[in-house]
Amino acid sequence: MLLLPRVTPLATIASLIVAAPVRAETQVAAYLGVSSTAESDVTLAGQSFRAVQWETRSLRAPPYYGLRAAYFFERSGWGLAIDFFHDKAYAASGSMAPALSRLSFSHGLNHLMIDLDWRTRAGPVQPYVALGAGTLIPHVEAESGTTAVDEYQWFRGVSLKAAAGFQWRFAGPAGLFVEYRLTFAHLRVSAPGGDLSTSLWTNHLAAGALLAL
Repeated sequence: MLLLPRVTPLATIASLIVAAPVRAETQVAAYLGVSSTAESDVTLAGQSFRAVQWETRSLRAPPYYGLRAAYFFERSGWGLAIDFFHDKAYAASGSMAPALSRLSFSHGLNHLMIDLDWRTRAGPVQPYVALGAGTLIPHVEAESGTTAVDEYQWFRGVSLKAAAGFQWRFAGPAGLFVEYRLTFAHLRVSAPGGDLSTSLWTNHLAAGALLAL
């Protein structure tokens, strides 16, 4: 009698996950998202404000959005990407009184990052993980009793990211993706009264469409 090897469902799933990596390709993607930023200490001209609370208001105009371009190398599963995303942060009312009556990054706590990605394949689904590093382009809106700042300030900090998600191809080169990301942003900007700095930890959930070129 010929005995056939027994294949369990778990073994089948494992074989799909460790299947040959997808081919080399270039991707472009656009996405929307939501975020939540933890409270942080803020320093303004040497004065410290403890446990400032932040709102992100991700779904209010202008909403949270992002643009991404990636290249995945053949066979290896590794890739490089440029990722730009528009997050926001609003300090709670009165949290920096009397030095500032208002502080927000409502037209963007914008991140510009280079990512190192790794992906694999499980049928039509492609799980992936990513690490990224880059800089910040905040739009600072701050008011004191006598003056105000309302402007973009370029390259004003360091941004780090860890992410995990999956892509689903549904029509040839077109697909959808969902991604969780955690970012750390340390920024130093100019505000009424002097230099302002803080470090922000933020959870993000992003989803969008992609196209393989």
